[in-house]
Amino acid sequence: MNKAANLPTILVVNISDDFKALIDEAIRHINCGVLLCDNKRTLANIRKKSPAFVLIQCRDTSQEEVGLCKEIRSVYDLPIVMIAEKSKETTRLAAFESGVDDYITGVLNPKEIAWRLKAILRRCPTVKALVNLQNAFLINKDTQQVSIGGVVLDITRCEYRILFMLSSRPGRVFKREQLCRWLYKEKRVSSRTVDSHIKNLRAKLSAFDPDIQFIKSTYGLGYSWEYEPAHFI
Repeated sequence: MNKAANLPTILVVNISDDFKALIDEAIRHINCGVLLCDNKRTLANIRKKSPAFVLIQCRDTSQEEVGLCKEIRSVYDLPIVMIAEKSKETTRLAAFESGVDDYITGVLNPKEIAWRLKAILRRCPTVKALVNLQNAFLINKDTQQVSIGGVVLDITRCEYRILFMLSSRPGRVFKREQLCRWLYKEKRVSSRTVDSHIKNLRAKLSAFDPDIQFIKSTYGLGYSWEYEPAHFI
């Protein structure tokens, strides 16, 4: 199942070998591309690939899939369809409560699945994050909360202050001494402390996209912010 060019894409999650043939047959009746992934890569693929909607296979233990639906719904406003060979009423109810738009179960017929997926495609919106810009870097000055693409970063107070200073002036190189004064005022600390904070920040930011250089080191000078300017809210 390969993604077709210039066609809406369905992100198919957690699909088993038994279901793959069924989904392949259903997709043949739909003018769309398909991307396969596991639970762990779902949010990253939604952000990078902007699928029309998500199709998740619900296994015997449904808690992980229901939890995944909640994660998706907390960040993205796009249709979610769950499919299962059989399921309990409690599972279906939990799925709908978590934000699922349709639940396909029972005797699974490829053509019926295709028609139900077509119905979702006809009314699905373009993928959009709860923030206006999909990859926007947001800083809430009141709560000191920082997020990228709607995903909140778990950072310390010092890390927040460094991000605030760097991202407010993208491209400008700040010396370690400047950052030390910004963080600790008159208290004397080693510039290595700043290096440690930067290292931790890079690790947390790379979880959003490991291919992006958010903070650049300029040898002998200091650090600069290389991503888009912060949107202060």
